Amino acid sequence: MSKPGAIVRFTGKLPENSDVLAGFVRWMVGTEFSPKITLKARKRFTGHTFKFGHAVKRTRSYAVHFVHGDLSDSLHYLAHEVQHVLQYERGHLANTRTHILWHGEPYITVEAYKALGVAEFATYLALPWEAEAKQAEVTKPHEFVRWVKAGRRSEFGS
Repeated sequence: MSKPGAIVRFTGKLPENSDVLAGFVRWMVGTEFSPKITLKARKRFTGHTFKFGHAVKRTRSYAVHFVHGDLSDSLHYLAHEVQHVLQYERGHLANTRTHILWHGEPYITVEAYKALGVAEFATYLALPWEAEAKQAEVTKPHEFVRWVKAGRRSEFGS
């Protein structure tokens, strides 16, 4: 029996350091969940986006698009987006047709969320799931580097 953890694959052109990027995603997810995560590297910035979907048999499947620049930038983008995967997996973040739920409670209507524009960017960043993802963006890449330097990298097949 294989050990639990993220199943990570890439679509499109394989970025440099793809083994490190996949290892980072597996490290962030750990063994608590076994989501299928497809990574798509982009060459230019169009905003890093997280797309959520369900696969068959109630298995969670995620597509994460990120801008692939240098390794450090890529890790920061991925940390932010993978934190959203974890929020969904843990049941902290959910969507209905009308609301975005945070810890099971309606937080903002989908309509109001979609209406947040550039002028309300500070409001967007203050949403609790975005604040949590922003924190992961800042801390997780550094924690991963320390983990790799401690010689534990092979634990997730990287």
